[in-house]
Amino acid sequence: MIWLIPLLHGLGHLTFPIGKQLVAYADPIFTVGVRMLLAGLLLLGGLLLKGFQSIKISSTEAISLFILSLFSIYFNNLCEYLSLKYLSTAKTCFFYSMSPCVCVLISCLLSFIFLKEKMTIIKWLGVGVAIVGFLPVLMIQNGQEAPFKIDALFSWPSIAAVAGSFCGVYGWILMRLLLKDQHMCLVKINAYSMLFGGLLALITSFFIEQGPLQQWANLECKPYFGWMILII
Repeated sequence: MIWLIPLLHGLGHLTFPIGKQLVAYADPIFTVGVRMLLAGLLLLGGLLLKGFQSIKISSTEAISLFILSLFSIYFNNLCEYLSLKYLSTAKTCFFYSMSPCVCVLISCLLSFIFLKEKMTIIKWLGVGVAIVGFLPVLMIQNGQEAPFKIDALFSWPSIAAVAGSFCGVYGWILMRLLLKDQHMCLVKINAYSMLFGGLLALITSFFIEQGPLQQWANLECKPYFGWMILII
């Protein structure tokens, strides 16, 4: 099953150019809300085909899923889409790809604390290769768009992208806990976390962006929902 990991990252990184297209038509937080809400409803609809019992959750599960949605959906995607609004696709993807360098040690620490996973020599070697491999790239100080210059590294959109990768790593840990301890269905976890995260994003958009109602009135629906269907 190891081949699923590069497939996951390959498909996952396609969301950056598609997301860049989406934020050209609508505000980023609003776009996160629409994407996650539609995706969550789609997954819940698929579960509902198995019967109403398949979508029921307890109050404890609802709290756990809400906390998961804050990190893996809400904060993670808000940071990503805000970065895409102001940075190029390549630059945003680069900062998210820095997560092995920035987040891998924290990920290992959290996995040890919460999941009792021990670090082996092979794992430490992999961590070292990831960090050392990024060092030459970080030292590059020129190029047409200069995505790796120091001022670019410390701009607020780049910091938001790195913060989003932190939230994504913590979200994976929380998801592992739900799978391991509460034995929840993976599709149900994704469905409710996307639903909760999408609703939170739309509420946030209503207060700090133009507002969903005005967005709908001014939206170029055909291209926007074409890209939206593709990213979902």
